[in-house]
Amino acid sequence: MMKSSTPIRQLGKQIDIIVKEKMVNIGFVEKEKYIFSKLIIKDVEGFVIVEKTDHGSRYNWSISPTVGIINHKVEDIYYKLVDNIDFSKELLRTATSSIGYILPENSFKAWDVNLDDTEDQIHEIIDDLIFQIKKNILPFFMKMSQNKELQVSLEKNSWGITSLNYFKVPILYYINEEKEKGLKYIEDILAKIRPTPKVNDLVEPEFNNLEEVKNFFSRDKDILLYWEFVKFRKKFIDLKN
Repeated sequence: MMKSSTPIRQLGKQIDIIVKEKMVNIGFVEKEKYIFSKLIIKDVEGFVIVEKTDHGSRYNWSISPTVGIINHKVEDIYYKLVDNIDFSKELLRTATSSIGYILPENSFKAWDVNLDDTEDQIHEIIDDLIFQIKKNILPFFMKMSQNKELQVSLEKNSWGITSLNYFKVPILYYINEEKEKGLKYIEDILAKIRPTPKVNDLVEPEFNNLEEVKNFFSRDKDILLYWEFVKFRKKFIDLKN
């Protein structure tokens, strides 16, 4: 006979309580449910989102955290330069990755807790997660708190490939007093993400709105991303040296 879903929900609550206690013990603060933050240096936070899923099962939970860095100097500039983003719905982050890709194994990592595990076994499983955070993630956060290290890691896609990097990398160049390198990076990205014009060899005009962009280009690449990055470039140029 199948067990009811009630025990698995109770197990989930038990996991949450244990995780919170152990994360607080190593210096994290629960900012929101499942989101734990730790100040690394001034203006830089590291965070761990302790996500879990039962995959529709009634017998176990799989814990696969996301880790990330918030560089508040970067984010302050980003918010000023980027349009059309609902920041109330966007997780504040400069860089994020599934925890396994930051660990030495560089592969997906999850911690499974089963319904028939004893309390001691549950603690052992979560203790291993906490051990990995202390041994590998906290030193990584400290390394990434340095602007140059963060800029290089994002430029090399060490956190994974995401269009968000396109905006954060030049801002880090700017903060590092290398605005010209940031502008060169922007030009390289624009060339990379530029859609194909509908008419070959037609000189690209200075666009005033998205409709003009849509009328000029084919749909072989992300037109909205290109338009947002064109506007970003204009505002980036206007930043004071």
